[in-house]
Amino acid sequence: MKVVLNKFILCLLFLLCPISIIAFDNDYFLAAGFGFSEAKMHTKFLEQFEFDDGQNEKEDETTTVAVGVTSRFGKRFLPYELGILSDIGFGKVSNVKFLENQTTTVEGKGHYRYVSVSPYIKYNLPYKITNTWELYSGIGPQWSLQTIVLSDVLNNSNFNTKKRISFENFGAGIFIGIEENLSFKEMHPTFLELGFAYAASYKVSVIDASNFKDVKTLSSRNGDDLKSTYFFVRLGIILF
Repeated sequence: MKVVLNKFILCLLFLLCPISIIAFDNDYFLAAGFGFSEAKMHTKFLEQFEFDDGQNEKEDETTTVAVGVTSRFGKRFLPYELGILSDIGFGKVSNVKFLENQTTTVEGKGHYRYVSVSPYIKYNLPYKITNTWELYSGIGPQWSLQTIVLSDVLNNSNFNTKKRISFENFGAGIFIGIEENLSFKEMHPTFLELGFAYAASYKVSVIDASNFKDVKTLSSRNGDDLKSTYFFVRLGIILF
């Protein structure tokens, strides 16, 4: 009699619990974690080189790594998932040269930061690594902002740490990863994924941030001066 009563209580609790709490399918979620990225930036806004044919072309390529945080909000209806993915990263740059104006070249080292937002669609692949881990992939467009700040200017330019150059970019990214195959999001499944993204700038601005209450744009123009490729590693957990 006691066993029957216990089973009846368990069934009653199951029926009274909201489906959105105990079922991960057809439910919203929020995830967060850490990210590592390697960015290869190719831009005509940087150092000027002279080629063998004697023509000058303003272009340069620099590679840097960054660490930061990643987050995503979405809804899951297996085997698909729709959501918004965001990355924030901070990295260092060295031996960077770019034209402040038509006659002045700025040279130095410093750091950069980026912020990206990407709507995405994710698909759980029908291949399981183990009973605990399953494989997935995803794709989506990406909007991002990259800002370069020079902390050590090597020439006599008046460019200083209060000035920065910002690139507004648009591109797309793909990713593939593994996630714990858990029934309930309250069990906080973790995930690990690798991603690749390509972006090109559509607007370039030089900003004066000497007064953080009144940030001024010194110059701004449209152009695809920056083209970047990114390799991401993201490690995160579903919070709720």
